[in-house]
Parts: sequence; C-alpha cells; structure tokens
Amino acid sequence: MAFLAGQHEEMIQWLFGRAFRAFVVRAINTLHYIQTRDPINLLTAARGRDLYFLIQQLSWLMKLCFLTELGFSSDEQKQIVTRNRRAQFIHTAAVQSLNAASIS
Repeated sequence: MAFLAGQHEEMIQWLFGRAFRAFVVRAINTLHYIQTRDPINLLTAARGRDLYFLIQQLSWLMKLCFLTELGFSSDEQKQIVTRNRRAQFIHTAAVQSLNAASIS
C-alpha cells in the first residue's frame, strides 16, 4: 500500500489529508480483525462510519491505480478526482476528521 501511495502521492494527500499513514494502519488492523475475528483486534479495527470511509478510500486508491494503468497522466487524474462529488465528500470528511482530531 505504501508503494501505491508513492505513485499517487499528490492525490492521496488530497483525498486523505495528512493522515495517510494512519489510514494504512487502520486498514491493516481492520483486515486482521476480519480475518481472525479476534476480540483484541476489534479495538483497532474500523467500524460503522469509519469502516464506510475506509472502504471509500480504498476504492479511490484502486481507481487511481486503474487510471494510471489506462495511461491517464497525473494532471488528468487530478481533474477526474477533484471534479467527482463522491471524492469531494471523502476529501471533506478527511479534512473534518483531521480538524476534529486536532481540537481534541
């Protein structure tokens, strides 16, 4: 996942804000919980609203990979993603989440 992030760093920063490393850790912890159903992993796994946004973020990471494979340039990808309402929603939620975390 870190390799993919390096390829799409600019768009990842826009979609996830500064919290990409936290996103990777949360995704891995959630995967471990889903695989094992171990109650210890439940504490760090995404649930509810967080799980929804985690899935959306993973979906956008995959879409960026597909766009790259199809030959779209970084600028073309940026235009596609920043014009998309769902991506704007994910971006806004990431910014709000960062703001809420910095206040608490």
